[in-house]
Amino acid sequence: TPAEFNARMKAVGGFTGARIYWQMVKKAYPNSKYLKYIECYYTPAPLNEIDALLAQGVPVMVHVDYNPKTTNIDQHWVLIIGKNGNDYIINDPIDGKRVSFRERYGSPARWIFRIAAYKRGAKE
Repeated sequence: TPAEFNARMKAVGGFTGARIYWQMVKKAYPNSKYLKYIECYYTPAPLNEIDALLAQGVPVMVHVDYNPKTTNIDQHWVLIIGKNGNDYIINDPIDGKRVSFRERYGSPARWIFRIAAYKRGAKE
């Protein structure tokens, strides 16, 4: 859950200000395996990569713009847990709700800026 992730990351010093210190995810979840990290600020998000991870049962963390009404791309991460047609189902730590990506943030190809995936319960 977002609350569990937040608590574990805080316990290991996994944040630098409001940003995630990605190297600490492994420390917060020692039985996890790093799978993928993709930057897609300047290109459409590779939805095929997200779909492939979901097909393996791996939820995908994605960076979205917290406030698209401003010119800055604010850092906010949501967890994609499934797919519904051409939309993704996400858990959003803003309010802890499970919602449609498209309804909350718009087109996934346009509004996903980074992709990160880890598999729990697997050692490297």
